[in-house]
Amino acid sequence: MIEELIKIIALSAASLTRVLLACLISLVIAVTISYIAISSKKNEKLFIGIIDILQSIPVLSFVPGVMLIFSKLGKIGIEVSAIILILTGTVWNIIFSYYSSLKSIPNSMNELSKALKLGPIRKFFFIDFPYSTPQLIWNTILSFGGGWYFITYCEIFSVGELEHSVFGIGSYMMSKLENGEKLYVILSLISIMFVITLTFILLWLPLLLFSERFKFEVRSSIEIKGLPEILEKKISDTFDGLYEKFIPFSEKIESKLKGFFLPAGKLISNTSFFIPISLIILISIYFSSELKSLSIDDIKITIFSAILSTIRVIIGITLSGVIAIPFGIFVGLNRQIYTRLQPLILLLSSIPVPVFVPLVYLEITENPIGKLAGPIIFISLSSFWYLFYNTVAGVLSIPSDIFEVAKVLRMNTQSRLKNVILPGASKDIFVGFLTAWGGAWNGSFVAEYLHVGEKKLQILGIGSQISRSASEGNIPLLIFSTMFMSLLVFTTNILIWQRLIKKSAKRIKD
Repeated sequence: MIEELIKIIALSAASLTRVLLACLISLVIAVTISYIAISSKKNEKLFIGIIDILQSIPVLSFVPGVMLIFSKLGKIGIEVSAIILILTGTVWNIIFSYYSSLKSIPNSMNELSKALKLGPIRKFFFIDFPYSTPQLIWNTILSFGGGWYFITYCEIFSVGELEHSVFGIGSYMMSKLENGEKLYVILSLISIMFVITLTFILLWLPLLLFSERFKFEVRSSIEIKGLPEILEKKISDTFDGLYEKFIPFSEKIESKLKGFFLPAGKLISNTSFFIPISLIILISIYFSSELKSLSIDDIKITIFSAILSTIRVIIGITLSGVIAIPFGIFVGLNRQIYTRLQPLILLLSSIPVPVFVPLVYLEITENPIGKLAGPIIFISLSSFWYLFYNTVAGVLSIPSDIFEVAKVLRMNTQSRLKNVILPGASKDIFVGFLTAWGGAWNGSFVAEYLHVGEKKLQILGIGSQISRSASEGNIPLLIFSTMFMSLLVFTTNILIWQRLIKKSAKRIKD
């Protein structure tokens, strides 16, 4: 038993390393993609459109491509595959967060950077990074939770009879579930909670403290607690010191590369459009050859399944919004409650819910009412934290001075909500809806299909079709189902969420 507990701790540490590495890579990708996207209208439409599509693709749909590319590299390739699959649950939210922050930087600040003749690197450290840091850290914490959410599907993956796994707590829990050893699954969950709590204390809490330095107001609006005062100050000062060292370093780098940025920027702006277009053409050629074996019946059942799943997703995300947005506003406004709930919220949002599916979900869905309500509840849980975190981040981003003015004007609760809170947090709430929309669709493939040992659950829907296609190794149907689902998500994002985000960002800029 003791040996097994030590093994569980080691497995949790291995999974934590992968999730943190995925978050770090996600930050680099987010910054790079965001700057390429805002470099021109042409790039913006292309790159944000591609990200819209990719963030709607469930983990299982990435598995065949990832396995095909990396499995030939042996153990290193399988390890890289696991990190990439975790990355698909962490990167999109961070990209949208940083991109939307760059788009909503007030015009006065951009004019100031021009007046001071700040180059790209100094503008990043003096304007872009400080302005986006509070929302970026919040969304990185959310992505950290997203990395754990589907950890069981990222560390043990298969197409047909071909299966690969890596040393981690996710693959361990799935193997124990297959064998019916629920005690070890529970111990694994306790270990995950311990690791997440430790990460919150040593990493996320100091980073949240650090982000308070960059709120654009006269004084800090919140006192974040959770560590002994001496340790808290030491860690916070360390982050401050690192940032202060980066500023003179950035000035030196910028002075040396002064003549490089303009031609490099033009080159990136001109070529970045053609690289993804070329990839899209190559992928389309490959897909067209794979889709030749599809039958008319496959297409019909895919369309019908997508309609059923769409209904479930709309109901699920509506339920999430009804609870998450008011709760997020309440937590964001009540700063003391916010500081006390932070560790608990991070724990709850990081628990890999798919692990509970075999433990509870199969029993719930045995009766007709459970079969109808179960998928909707699970889809709702898959989108809840995106809405909650972004709502809290939006409310916290409203300067305290504005609330002081509202107090002086004696605004009642309804008036503050209508004229201060919702307008101030609207951009982040809509970013939450955009990412929650993708999260809900990702949740559908677990909610509609489950196969553990001899137990099997299958509910008609596009998520079920994707899961079943991956399990059976039916690549043509997997590709077509994923493409159809992605088209649905992309169309909704373009017609609804992106328009609302741009409208909110424009109001903030003005």
